[in-house]
Amino acid sequence: MADRRGISGKALGRIDNPLGTPVFVLHKNITGEAADVTLNVAVNVDFSFRIIDVWAVANADMTASETLTVKSTSGDVTDAFAIGGGSTEDTDIFRAGEIDDANMKVSKNDDVTVYVDYNTVTVEADLYILCVRV
Repeated sequence: MADRRGISGKALGRIDNPLGTPVFVLHKNITGEAADVTLNVAVNVDFSFRIIDVWAVANADMTASETLTVKSTSGDVTDAFAIGGGSTEDTDIFRAGEIDDANMKVSKNDDVTVYVDYNTVTVEADLYILCVRV
């Protein structure tokens, strides 16, 4: 148990620690992308982790739908999920529908990227990737 000195080192374990483990969020602003492009989210990471959730928050009204795919060095982590379209407002949240368990682990020195499949409107969103250390 932590005392006045803060959180003990045991509490900051990995995913199999019986005391649990903290999660962390990777963030990438993808506002202004108006072409098919792969963007770096994390390059040459310092430790291994699993991606356990992915979502995007719109920053502006988007009248047409665009798609995002989060990738690790080993392949696609998420399905291609749509953001925007119809009456999208700058407060809307879009979540990946699938996370591939074969590619969700990011090993030390690997990269995490997001592929933006541009259709008709400029992408205006922040991407968030929830991760847990393994």
